[in-house]
Amino acid sequence: RSERFGLLRADVADEARFFVRTLEDGYTLQFTRSALVFDFQKAGTELPETDNGVQFHRIGIDIIQTLVDEAVPKQPDTKDTTGSGDVPADAGGPRPPGGPMEQGKGCDSDSSVPRLKEALFFVQDRDRSVSWHSLTSRNSVSEPVIEPASQSDPPISEAEEKQAGVELTENVSIENGLPALAQPEALEPSIESKDKGSTSIEAQRIAAHSEAPKPTNEDGIATIGPDYDVLLGSNDESPQYGIVGEFAGRKIALDLNETHTISLFGVQGGGKSYTLGTIAEMATVPIEKINQLPSPLATVIFHYSPTQDYRPEFTSMHHANSEEWAIEALEKRYGARPKAIEDVLLLVPKDKLKERRAEYQSLEVRPLCFSSVELQVGHWQFLMGAVGNQLYMRQLKSLMRGLRNDMSLNALRHGIDDSSMTDTLKDLARMRLDMAAQYIDDEAVLSGLIRPGRLVIVDLRDEFIEKDEALGLFVVLLQLFGDAKHDGRKFNKLVVFDEAHKYIDSTDLVSGLVEVVREMRHKGTSVMVASQDPPSVPLALIELSTQIILHRFNSPAWIKYIQKANSSLHTLTPEKMAQLRQGEAYVWSAKSTDESFSRDAMRIQCRPRVTLHGGGTKTAVEK
Repeated sequence: RSERFGLLRADVADEARFFVRTLEDGYTLQFTRSALVFDFQKAGTELPETDNGVQFHRIGIDIIQTLVDEAVPKQPDTKDTTGSGDVPADAGGPRPPGGPMEQGKGCDSDSSVPRLKEALFFVQDRDRSVSWHSLTSRNSVSEPVIEPASQSDPPISEAEEKQAGVELTENVSIENGLPALAQPEALEPSIESKDKGSTSIEAQRIAAHSEAPKPTNEDGIATIGPDYDVLLGSNDESPQYGIVGEFAGRKIALDLNETHTISLFGVQGGGKSYTLGTIAEMATVPIEKINQLPSPLATVIFHYSPTQDYRPEFTSMHHANSEEWAIEALEKRYGARPKAIEDVLLLVPKDKLKERRAEYQSLEVRPLCFSSVELQVGHWQFLMGAVGNQLYMRQLKSLMRGLRNDMSLNALRHGIDDSSMTDTLKDLARMRLDMAAQYIDDEAVLSGLIRPGRLVIVDLRDEFIEKDEALGLFVVLLQLFGDAKHDGRKFNKLVVFDEAHKYIDSTDLVSGLVEVVREMRHKGTSVMVASQDPPSVPLALIELSTQIILHRFNSPAWIKYIQKANSSLHTLTPEKMAQLRQGEAYVWSAKSTDESFSRDAMRIQCRPRVTLHGGGTKTAVEK
């Protein structure tokens, strides 16, 4: 019957008959696991995602509307002249190309429904030929002869049709040799024909949303932030936030009101630095359709390299994004446009000041200096590396304790000269003091250089700066910037340790860093640690994370190391991490409006940057 109605091709029907006849010979069933998620809130679709062996396909509201519209049968141009419910003879032939068995193709050439190119549930093409001769010789069963349907065939009884789950209609209209569906009496919600000026559900929602007037500030930027579906970093709505990406068609936002500790990991080329810039830009300046930022943060990025070749990538944020694919994606998916951060400050060692000013002529470049008045005893200890348990370190701390009310370079020098330390220990202490002295300038006020809406990049590219010295400087800067005020008012900051694996390895300094990070939430300072070598970052620091962002990496040891710090990541496998495409990441958050992100790491597609990305892998052929 299915063959007569054109639902099965002749070779498929023949194979099915052969299968029924040979059931007792045994057979094998193979299953695929797929799921269609009909999303009535978001439009569009994405590439399928596979989780625990199940392939998920999301179908947006616009595609659902199109499916419903095209499911409504069209009125035939000519009336049915058969006069009965009999099926004409030509209906029994094979269906033309474009039928249900043509996987991934539309049933009609003018169909506007997008088609899947590949899916697990697609039937793979195979040879369907069967040998009735072998079956006959074995079981003496003659090959059945199937007579083609004709007008003289007796009509199928109503009882037979009802048993097959098909309701007979008195008149079946025929179009292109195939029976047309009966017009449904009612459809909820009711669908009007397009010639009556109807609009789709999604179009109505967008139109209603766009009609509402949006308040703007003096610069014409909307003061009401973009819509989001999931907020990370808070269990409730936030007065300021930014869109970080998408998950299954839903906008994912990151809270920018509370303080957070973010761990960001991934190999080169996986999108780690790109995501870092994405978060930094939306925390620093208001961006229409991307964030809601009534109180901009000050962002500080620490960069260290023992060579001159590895330049900081984030100086490019002084320019708007000029990449065509990013501009198109921003406009199409987020309704946003590229934008630059105008207020960018570069802090460099005094010895490199002239060189850096020539290198970055469009940026404000200043020397990295502290005032003695700004420094506390703990700051001096980090600057001098006096955090160990060696004998001269203990004596140096004792000396500093006696000078706590008059801590200055000259006072420390006199104290060392007058101390009872041996000449060898005095030389070591003087060497440590000289290391700190190059950053002391009583006329400079470092905390006055940071303000809301400013991006500060600390560029420590110097062959003579050791990684322990760099980490000590960064810890002091973290504390000084955390205490900074603007116009006598406290404000929040975002401090980023970029490429942390290059300098976070001293056990003594790291323990001090962890304690400082713990205190930062009381000072309104969020901390982000980015590294392409997770085992180099102490577990104690990862354990403090309120958000963990994982871009692609291939090492099973890395995922095991991170899972030691957070049990919620137990479902991640090396295979899942290796399958991440560029720009995709698994994200976990301690607090979220969607508990899924707190129970497990969810895969998101990070949004394009509005500022220019200065990183990227160098290729032999320039694009």
